Amino acid sequence: MSQRKLLPLILAAVLCMLSACGERENQQGADGYVYVPKTLDVPLEENASALDKLKATDDYLYYSQNVNTDRAYHTEIRRIPLKEELDFSAPETVYRTNQFFVEYSVDREDNLYVCTGSTMEIGLLLSKYSKEGEELYHITLEEEQFPSSRSVNGSLLTVDGEGNVYVLSQQALLQLNQEGEFTGKFTLEEIDSNYGITRYLLEDWAGHVYFFEDVYGRTAKLSEITGTGSLQMKEISAITDFDAYSFSVADGKGGILLLSNSDGCLYQYWPESDTVEKVLCWADSDIYAPSVLMAVQLPDSRLLVSASEDNENDTWSPELLLLAQTPTKDLPEKERIVLASFFPSSELQKSAVKFNRQNSRYHVSIDTYGASYNNMEGAYARLDSSLATKDAPDLLDLADLDFYKYAKAMDDLSTYLAENSRLKKEDYLPSLLEGYTLEGKLVCIPKFFGLSTIYHTSDVPADMEWSMENIMALTEQYPDRRLTDVYSSPEEYFMENLCAEYYLQKFIDWESGSCDFTDDAFLNLLEWVNGQISRNLSGKELMTAYYTGSYLDYYFYKNYFGEGSAMRGYPSADGKEYYSVSAFDSIGLSQNGGNKEGAWEFLEYYLLEAPASAKALSSARGFPTRLKQIAELEEYLTTPVYWKDKDGRILKDTYTGEPGMELKASRSIAGGELIDCYVMEQSDIDRIHTLLESLDFAPRSELETSVISIVAEESGAYFAGGKDVGKVAEVIQNRVQLLLSE
Repeated sequence: MSQRKLLPLILAAVLCMLSACGERENQQGADGYVYVPKTLDVPLEENASALDKLKATDDYLYYSQNVNTDRAYHTEIRRIPLKEELDFSAPETVYRTNQFFVEYSVDREDNLYVCTGSTMEIGLLLSKYSKEGEELYHITLEEEQFPSSRSVNGSLLTVDGEGNVYVLSQQALLQLNQEGEFTGKFTLEEIDSNYGITRYLLEDWAGHVYFFEDVYGRTAKLSEITGTGSLQMKEISAITDFDAYSFSVADGKGGILLLSNSDGCLYQYWPESDTVEKVLCWADSDIYAPSVLMAVQLPDSRLLVSASEDNENDTWSPELLLLAQTPTKDLPEKERIVLASFFPSSELQKSAVKFNRQNSRYHVSIDTYGASYNNMEGAYARLDSSLATKDAPDLLDLADLDFYKYAKAMDDLSTYLAENSRLKKEDYLPSLLEGYTLEGKLVCIPKFFGLSTIYHTSDVPADMEWSMENIMALTEQYPDRRLTDVYSSPEEYFMENLCAEYYLQKFIDWESGSCDFTDDAFLNLLEWVNGQISRNLSGKELMTAYYTGSYLDYYFYKNYFGEGSAMRGYPSADGKEYYSVSAFDSIGLSQNGGNKEGAWEFLEYYLLEAPASAKALSSARGFPTRLKQIAELEEYLTTPVYWKDKDGRILKDTYTGEPGMELKASRSIAGGELIDCYVMEQSDIDRIHTLLESLDFAPRSELETSVISIVAEESGAYFAGGKDVGKVAEVIQNRVQLLLSE
């Protein structure tokens, strides 16, 4: 019988935010092959969970399922014959228990090993069954405890090529021989807290067994377990040094895949050469990388992958995919559309996957150009170089780019909207399209946006003119109160956010290109900020900075701060509120892109794609930009949904005696009590709607951003006590004036 079982050796699955791995490639797949997915039909019994802990031998595919009925909860371990076509319609149940914690493994002869226990009680039960179901032994590991859920996300039980069994308990790694006799123990290092600790066992087809440990996402390492009696841990350097950080197992599924946040690819570790090789990139197989929960490689090298999927009702649902390695020459030819996005959102990645599955002509690849938060220079250089050539990306996400610089390389989307029957200018907030129009050219169309906002208590008059002078006076009125809740680098918050619009208006004449940062008012501002950041009055803040990206955000924050509270923007010189807008997925077409038709087809698809329900849309990461979705949200949030019986009669809440209503959302703010939302007042909806219509969506110019950087950088020397306020103001004046003159 073949020695291969489970994954061939060890797979390292690396999940991330791009579809093309590394630098831009000219075709899909690796070494001329692509793993093509096929969705398997897996009938689920009523009250049964999805398939979990997949394991493959030469003859069978094993999996576990939880079944929850009115009478009892139990776990079943099942198997189906491993054939070309996998048939889940009539599985064989090989083990059943009502124990809550269950781990299992199988050896080369299809002997089944099961370990059960509790995190609350001492003692583990270990059983071995033959292929035919005969119990070979049943022993109790009396001094051991099942690891807590926080310390384990993967398999706790494995078998090596000699039939030795390894059990991972809370305290130690145990070794038992084929007869169930204790033969070795490795005591694990005690760690102060289980929170953030991941430990689990793995095995490969060659019969090696491994121990994986990741402490707080910082020290991930894999070690081979060797020896009998005196167990040894040999660290696998190829995995430790692999360019992927924070290894973890995907949601405790399977215990075989090593997941990280690197490049969206699946890798394989070869112990003979101690090397790691790429198997595939998930996006090439039209799979959203972070959705992968577990994977098993079958004896014929096909991959069985479980991935989470948002279904039509916007609830989590896993799908089982069978991936077969297929030569790229045998695949239907598709035109490649490249979307440049340094840090693509999950929505954008999911959309590309769905589009690729549905579209027979085009395939969208997302290229990050090697961007990382630690090193952006190379990514900018590669993108800039590409935009000037025939290899320019077809689409460009401007969310993380200088809008005014890259707008020059973009097509006018107004032309596409004018010729389109499904998407019109009238579908969007007028101020949004105006904000992203430069010199008559509509550069991009964001899909979502959010606001940097301030919420204040009733101590601040709700109708107070929102000028910097009034806010400064307010702090004099409340000398025993701190203005904001920003304690981490507060000087940056004041100078880059809270005060920025004020000094950009007050001390710069943009038409003449002159400035006066030596004005007494600016010196007073610096001295006032210095006084505010030194106020150590935690819990007595007049205002709190929050991101507001939905109607529900507003509802929960306003209810948290209580009656008389209000949401405001940043103060300005003219007393009007300034709201800093953060746009997401600001995508447009590049001028030098080679496939305009395909690029627009995807952009249209993405902009029109929406969650299946208003409830799901209400919890999105930002306000939608389409008027239709805004209207749907407002209607959903202001319309109560009452409990009704089968005859349509409204039911009463047994606790309140009032008509029962469905809960739209709940949230706890700052660790406080849970706030429930059943319905929003129309007045609150109108307040936000009016604000959205009045927003200035135009991104800050590069010049404005540079001025803010100069003011924040130089004023820091004064706040740190290193320079006199007057000298700091002179330096700011000279630097900003030089910038304006250029």
